[in-house]
Amino acid sequence: MAFAAGFHPAARFEVSEAVDYYSREASDDIAAKFAEAIESAVSALKAAPTRWRVVEHPEIRRYVLRRFPFAIYYRWEPKHGQIVVYAVMHCSRAPGYWRNRLETDY
Repeated sequence: MAFAAGFHPAARFEVSEAVDYYSREASDDIAAKFAEAIESAVSALKAAPTRWRVVEHPEIRRYVLRRFPFAIYYRWEPKHGQIVVYAVMHCSRAPGYWRNRLETDY
C-alpha cells in the first residue's frame, strides 16, 4: 500500500534548486535524471515508509540517493497515513541545518 507524501516548502525548494543547478552546470538530461531519482525515492518511501532506519530524533529517517550526492530526511506519520519530507540535502552541507523545519507548520 502506498501512502501520501508531503514536502516542507524548504525541501521542495531544495529539489527545485538542485534541478536548476544540474540543468545549468551539467545538462537538461542530468537535471531530468535527478528529478526522476527524487520521484523514485519518494515512491519507495511511500511504499515502505519504515524501511529506512531512524537517524534523528523525533523519528526522522534518511534515504540516500545512489546516483546523486543527496539524502532525503523524512518522518513517517502513521496517524495521518503519510510521510513528510523535511529536507533534500546535498551530502556536503552541514548536517542538521534543516532541524528547525520540524517546529514549523507548512
